[in-house]
Amino acid sequence: MNQKKIIILSTIAIILFVFVSPLTNASAELQISDYDGNLLIGSSFGSVTNVPNPENTIDNDLSTYAKFDTWVSEPQQIQYVFDSPVTVKSYRFKADAKFYGNTEILWLFDENGNKLKTIQYLDVSGNEVVFDVPTENVKSAILYFRAYQTTANAYELGLFGLEIPDTIPPSEITDLSITSTTSSVEASYILPSDEDFSHLEIYRDNQLLKSDYTSNTFQDVNLEGSREYTYKIISVDVNGNKSKGKESKITTKTPETPKLEGDSITKDEEGDFLISWDSPTTGTISLSIGGKEYANIPAETGSFTIPKEDMEYTTLGFPDVKILAVSDDGLASEEQSPEGVKELNKVQIGFGAKDVLIISMKLLGLVAPILLFSLALWYPKPLMNLVKKATSFFKKRSYKV
Repeated sequence: MNQKKIIILSTIAIILFVFVSPLTNASAELQISDYDGNLLIGSSFGSVTNVPNPENTIDNDLSTYAKFDTWVSEPQQIQYVFDSPVTVKSYRFKADAKFYGNTEILWLFDENGNKLKTIQYLDVSGNEVVFDVPTENVKSAILYFRAYQTTANAYELGLFGLEIPDTIPPSEITDLSITSTTSSVEASYILPSDEDFSHLEIYRDNQLLKSDYTSNTFQDVNLEGSREYTYKIISVDVNGNKSKGKESKITTKTPETPKLEGDSITKDEEGDFLISWDSPTTGTISLSIGGKEYANIPAETGSFTIPKEDMEYTTLGFPDVKILAVSDDGLASEEQSPEGVKELNKVQIGFGAKDVLIISMKLLGLVAPILLFSLALWYPKPLMNLVKKATSFFKKRSYKV
């Protein structure tokens, strides 16, 4: 009889050693590497019922814990919310209290709030267990905890799994408006409203112009006139997904030679000279004095003052100033004297047309004898014959009288 008891006890001991001991040792030696996937940390994690230190349940440290009080009016909870849906592959749980069937410990929800999975727990007092809960498209989870007639310490409540790769491209830009000048292109648009939108990539003729660009306008300069360009704007999200892109073709305007109009020159009370013009209003106005470049003025200013000491004059006393217009494309109008130059002549030389005629007659009176003397020296014989004929002519007329 004693031998039978010994045999039965020995058999029970072996069974316990074979089946129970490995489970206890296995649970004591569990490491992060034993779980399928990575520890999932939500963008929002914490207690919704004032459980102290909820972060201790996801630190992979079995010596730290969050204390749950079973005597509160409602069950206590810890909640995960993920940035994007994840695949939960396993659930790690360890506590020091007894839990019984039909008590829910874990709820998994999709992004619409639909419950995907419910986990119930058993008596795992003091042990560490892993639940196999492969569930896809999990957006949030609630860890529901109620101990049995006592307070309880929860050491680990970890969710393990993989984040679902985001392969959905962001939306395109909208309301694209693009305009051009002879040398530039400017575009405006509305950026995508996607939560995961990151930046834009802008291409011109398949060449990248801008990356990591987040403005709702852009300008492309130093372009050729009368040329077609193709622009493509691609949206990029935080995961590197790219949209097909919004494309637009545009031809820059044809450069035109500027026309200088409404230009004039006047003299102020101080004796300085005021140069003014009506158009153009873009590009520059180039001034030269005495045949040398003097100044380049933005055309939009409409006027420029030349100090009187800087002015030079022509032989006849006119202000020796020229003006021309230069476009932003480098095209120039013909150089010309501003209107009003001739009116300033009187001021500079002090006499008019009548004075010029009188002076000319006086000069002729001085020059005539010299001319006659020169003729006598170079052509004496013809000149003497001319004198004789004239004398003979006047004698004959005197005889007839």
